[in-house]
Amino acid sequence: MDIINSGAGDPDRPTPAYIVQAMHEAIDEPSTLNYPPDWRTKEYRKAAADWMERRFGVAGLNIEFQSLSKSYKMTAGWVGFVVGNPTEIKGLGQVKTNVDSGIFKAIQRAAIAAYETSQEERQAVMSVYPNRRNIIVEGLQSLGWPIEPPKATFYIWVPVPKGYTSTEFVTLLLEKCGPIVPPGNGSGAAGESFFRIALTVADERMHEAIQRIRDAEIRYEA
Repeated sequence: MDIINSGAGDPDRPTPAYIVQAMHEAIDEPSTLNYPPDWRTKEYRKAAADWMERRFGVAGLNIEFQSLSKSYKMTAGWVGFVVGNPTEIKGLGQVKTNVDSGIFKAIQRAAIAAYETSQEERQAVMSVYPNRRNIIVEGLQSLGWPIEPPKATFYIWVPVPKGYTSTEFVTLLLEKCGPIVPPGNGSGAAGESFFRIALTVADERMHEAIQRIRDAEIRYEA
């Protein structure tokens, strides 16, 4: 059986080359080959704070988390930051210091390169996702699904047809035409009656997945 995975997973495209290059250069420096204290390096903290101020401003914030996993395709880096109220940040720091160590310094150097990316460069990197979203949304709409394009995420939550549970319908898709998608109830009770598609495979595979569903005569019926 040939399977198309439109389920959970990392973006299929690699981390941008300039971010990888920054990490490679950092690895060549002995000072970066260790894990620092949980508070990260001063340079990383400054880059993160500068980015937050450029993008959103910081006045009046309570506490705000940001991650580079999706917005800069650094999913495997597990890198991000939190900014906001000093008292709450201090409390969070005390917790983190007791549960894990800091981020590998070379990854922090790569993250600094990401933070210094212009919005034009970042938009070019991320422009693949709106096109994939349109392929899936328009394809499912043509098969009767009443869905609208999501505005921010690269996940699409889709209702299952009448008479199916989430698990039953994703099993039907797998057995009749091959696409793998996670059932919504895997994310909790509120996800029942939905399944989730991740926009993490190439455009041509998404077109193929829609065509397979069409050829299997699977349509949405309320």
